[in-house]
Amino acid sequence: MDTLTLSKHMTSSALHQNVLGNFNGPYSLGIGKDPVSALAILVLMVPDGVTQAFPDDVIVDAERVKVVVRGGFVLPRH
Repeated sequence: MDTLTLSKHMTSSALHQNVLGNFNGPYSLGIGKDPVSALAILVLMVPDGVTQAFPDDVIVDAERVKVVVRGGFVLPRH
């Protein structure tokens, strides 16, 4: 799947729920490109110390999309 196609699904609450499972903390979900295949990937950023298990991939429009989890997310302050 390419990044433009994946971007059309980013507002779907079902997509976020598939990635997050029962995690209910702060997060950021974005789109990146796999450096090897150049296919679109989902990049999930969560706070450091989160031990929740997240999926390695999810199905979007019958295509498997890789999920990469990164720590270091900090909730923005106003």
